[in-house]
Amino acid sequence: MDDGAPSRFRYAQELGAMLGTVALLGSDVVAVHMLADGASWTGARLAAPHLVTELIAEVGGLPRGTRTDLAAGLRDYRRGAEPADLAVLLSDGLAEPAALAEAVTELATSAHAATFVHLVEGAPALERLEGAFELWDRETGERLVVEVTPRVRATYEERVEAAAKALQEQCADRGVTYVRAPTDVAPLDLLFGAARDARLVSV
Repeated sequence: MDDGAPSRFRYAQELGAMLGTVALLGSDVVAVHMLADGASWTGARLAAPHLVTELIAEVGGLPRGTRTDLAAGLRDYRRGAEPADLAVLLSDGLAEPAALAEAVTELATSAHAATFVHLVEGAPALERLEGAFELWDRETGERLVVEVTPRVRATYEERVEAAAKALQEQCADRGVTYVRAPTDVAPLDLLFGAARDARLVSV
């Protein structure tokens, strides 16, 4: 989630703060949960419009982890959180297919309704993928040098789209709303576009 410009983590913070602000201004209760390292960090329950500044500060100071285990994190969240009307998960979905499918199943049962906001790189970022790159896996420490040719980039784009389509289908099968969030789209534009079209917000 730290990769990209802006990073997907930063994008998730901005979009999450906006979604929470809309909820607070609509007199809904908001609670922020950070899933990392197979666990869930839980913030305060916020229940009044004047707490928007507290929400923004909380989202801006979220802790970070080094290992992805969304399913375990969601199970930990369910053990400690009060039942919610809506759970919104913001993630880039970069996990093994079986692990991601398990996470979607956990998300579907974590609230009366659930939405998976899928953070993906926008077209400009993909277009810049050409030449030699050193890839560093922050979870394992593994490093790999690759040469990105037009053919390699095309294959990568095909696999990214296939993975996104599979995630969308998994969400549909489990009754989870899927919202694609390209990080080259400003969070506010996404809020008034894809998020509103998916009825995640009414603005």
